[in-house]
Amino acid sequence: MSTRLERILRLDSLIRYQPGLTAKDIAKKLEVSERTVFYDLAYLKDRLGAPIVLKDNGYAYQNSSWKLPDEPLTQGEVFALLLGKQMLDQYYGNAFETELRAAIESLTKRLPEKTKTKLHELSDAYQFSAGAKVDISPLVWSELNRALLEQKQIHLNYIGMVENHETKRTVDPYLLYDVRGSQYLIGYCHLRKNIRSFRLNRIKTIQVLDNGYKKKTDFDAKQYLNQTFQIEVVHEPTEVEILFYPDAAKYIRERVWHPSQESIEHENGALTLKMTVVSIGEVKRWVLTWGAHARVIKPQELISEVRQEISELSVLYNQADFDLFCLKHVQPKP
Repeated sequence: MSTRLERILRLDSLIRYQPGLTAKDIAKKLEVSERTVFYDLAYLKDRLGAPIVLKDNGYAYQNSSWKLPDEPLTQGEVFALLLGKQMLDQYYGNAFETELRAAIESLTKRLPEKTKTKLHELSDAYQFSAGAKVDISPLVWSELNRALLEQKQIHLNYIGMVENHETKRTVDPYLLYDVRGSQYLIGYCHLRKNIRSFRLNRIKTIQVLDNGYKKKTDFDAKQYLNQTFQIEVVHEPTEVEILFYPDAAKYIRERVWHPSQESIEHENGALTLKMTVVSIGEVKRWVLTWGAHARVIKPQELISEVRQEISELSVLYNQADFDLFCLKHVQPKP
């Protein structure tokens, strides 16, 4: 929704349910200037016919039954509201679903009846797949938000993918980041003495400490995220080259996979994708999803890792080798 429309809806709600607020009070609640409040009050009164009167040096409706007229939403505004409502499914059951749903429902309730009907009629025309859902503790979510707002250090009991056991971390929280449906905390880890990312569903306990912190002066969030392929930062920037054969190349052309990417077209319809990343492990897993339609050209380390993965896959799909693999690695729980 547009900034102006949302502001008018909130202003109407303040005048209706908190009559007597001054322009200064309203400006503080809407986080705008008093000049903007006077402009919006004039718009309500002169353009929309709102019966606004002064009450105890503040503003109120002379006729409390007056309703906002059905101000039409633009096509983009309707789509934005629908998008928000549909994408809530991605966060169903997550710690912050309640807050998101409440915010969107609050905006929807303030809309005129005709607009609500229009949104309801169009809701089936826009559908979004939520994908796999991640379970995040509501306490972890709320405490992280508090730590970020108050700029306080946090103490975590965290299970990393590499260690595969619980470790204790003291972290300066810098930002929360959502990538492909998974949420991460990025901050300075005092145990590792470096910037690290922590997947929220792997945080087992959290405690907000009294200690404040200051961000490292050389940390730039946009620059940090632009160097990642997804989220991992595990080594120095490395140039990667992948050849995609024609059947896969047409899909590769449709997206920007990384800010540093460069594409080289070939006469037979194939495409070479070049990019500089800081985690070849993430690239390896991505390349393997393309099967025999992609081949790593460089670096040699990535080629070796893909070969190793393919070798292990061949064992799993050879019956005799698979039986031996199960004997060694797949033991039933006692």
